[in-house]
Amino acid sequence: MNKYLFSILLIELLAVSVYDFYKKIIPNKVILINIVFFFIVFLIDPEKKYLFNYTLILFPVAFIAVGFLLFKLNIMGAGDSKLLASLFLFIPVNLQYTYLDYLMYTTVLVGSIFFFSNALANIKKILCAFKKRDKLLLKGIWGTKFPFAPVIIISWVWFGWNLFLKK
Repeated sequence: MNKYLFSILLIELLAVSVYDFYKKIIPNKVILINIVFFFIVFLIDPEKKYLFNYTLILFPVAFIAVGFLLFKLNIMGAGDSKLLASLFLFIPVNLQYTYLDYLMYTTVLVGSIFFFSNALANIKKILCAFKKRDKLLLKGIWGTKFPFAPVIIISWVWFGWNLFLKK
């Protein structure tokens, strides 16, 4: 992956993250733009890092499938999985597992921070819910989704740092 493509995607992810953070939605236009942009990059790729075969679309298809399941279970927004699927189109196959590792680590880190900060902020409600054995009250405390696009950009920056700057 070259630095220019990485930088363009970084700017896009920054804008999408801010939008997702405040509006809690990722517009489908972003995903369509990514797909069109991918085909342009694919056609003019001077380094020929994007050889079209099934492995190139393995991660995007997996993100759509798993994302649909997580969406139906009300765990993750549909836009998040579509954004990840369109983003993985740009990541060369030999780097997809590497970025997935950064994404998973960042998800666990950010999710833990949200979990524990939410627990500290609602400690009285949590204790009350345990005393009353009230599952609905607990679900009300932790049952909300958080915007995932900021997690994606944090992992993208970490990925880029190790890809380009840590050599």
